[in-house]
Amino acid sequence: MAARLDELTRFVREALQRGIPRPEIEQALHDAGWRPEQVAKALASYAEIPFSVPVPRPVPHVSAGEAFRYLVLFTALGITAFSVVGLFFTLIDYLFYDPAAVPVDPDTWVPGALWSVARIIIAFPVFLVASWLVSRSLNRDPAERGSAIRRWFTYLAMFVAVAVIIGDFVTLVAYVLAGGTTARFLLKVLVVAIVAGLILGYYLWDLRDADRGRRPVPALVLAIAVLACVAAVGSGLWLMGPPSEQAARRIDDRRVEDLRSLAGGVDRYYEQNAALPESLGALDAALPTPLPLDDPSTHMPYRYSAGAGRTFELCADFAHTSGERLPSDSIWTHGAGPQCFTLTAGDTRRR
Repeated sequence: MAARLDELTRFVREALQRGIPRPEIEQALHDAGWRPEQVAKALASYAEIPFSVPVPRPVPHVSAGEAFRYLVLFTALGITAFSVVGLFFTLIDYLFYDPAAVPVDPDTWVPGALWSVARIIIAFPVFLVASWLVSRSLNRDPAERGSAIRRWFTYLAMFVAVAVIIGDFVTLVAYVLAGGTTARFLLKVLVVAIVAGLILGYYLWDLRDADRGRRPVPALVLAIAVLACVAAVGSGLWLMGPPSEQAARRIDDRRVEDLRSLAGGVDRYYEQNAALPESLGALDAALPTPLPLDDPSTHMPYRYSAGAGRTFELCADFAHTSGERLPSDSIWTHGAGPQCFTLTAGDTRRR
């Protein structure tokens, strides 16, 4: 096959040397049975500049820098696409009720949405910078459009996109057969198909455009990608709430841990003295390990009172409800505002 391609290249060179126009050469080769991509590649081997003999274009070569650029570009693309799909899935779960799905507290979506937003904020600009570097390199050396590393990475991205689309529609058919099609599920299938389809369509078009020796014009696809990322990040921030709210939730979690430590200290005090401490100050003075006596945000002391027998009460002020961040049977499940917990010394169940 390589010998025949060499023969094709020599034929194109001789035809160009005789002054035969490129369209006539292309038509003759098509009539002879050569594939369009073979003809285009052979013609692209010679530059379209006026000279007494055909001027060959430089042969593409693979360099470590080129491999690095494409590796960064496609890695950032994969991270961005995965995170965009994840955020839209979360938004669909939040907006569309599915009677067959297990109810989930929105608080459980926060960690996943948070990491997806963070990945997009970092990975998508990296993708844009890598795309710009690749475009600049192609402008400097148009022969790089036919490089092996570019084609391998492009075909790999297209393969992954095709595999995702096939899996997406297989899942759709399986759910239809099982009677599980809902608005929520169909929208998720649509999101996956659109994202994977855009990636596949763009790079398929890019390859064909490169075979014809023209520069791709990705403005429309880039605009769609930017809009999708902005919409995904916006929906994630809307679901999570502002960063100040996330900080308040972490402080609430710290308050629960502090109360657990204080309850454990009361247990140890009761075990040693067969009585409850009179105050948290007396408890802290009696134990060798320092205890968290004050709220980490307001620096006001936690409230404690001893009850009858072994019962005692610990109180703190919370900014938000605990939601699903705590097990439903935990004694530390709380609402917003002042909350008190009645405990029994030595009884560590549900803590």
